[in-house]
Amino acid sequence: MSTETANLIVACASLVVMVVTFFITFKMYVYMKKSDLLKSRNEDKRRRKDIMAQIDSKKKHLEHLKLMANLNGSGPDSQEIIDLEFELYELSKRL
Repeated sequence: MSTETANLIVACASLVVMVVTFFITFKMYVYMKKSDLLKSRNEDKRRRKDIMAQIDSKKKHLEHLKLMANLNGSGPDSQEIIDLEFELYELSKRL
């Protein structure tokens, strides 16, 4: 076997290794991108769920305040109601 043939075999082997390494690296890159996208979507869903829970809680509190104001016969504590409505508005904007 001549030196040229041995060099050609080594060059072909290194080319095959390089192509396989590139293919594996590309597959890993695609996998990581998909994983990051799924993680981002899940975090967004969880954030929205948390905000919706806060909104529901604030709405119940607002209804309770209005009901208590009507039962007591006095006018509702307008500043507290306005603050709650503003908080509800801010939370709705975050969705």
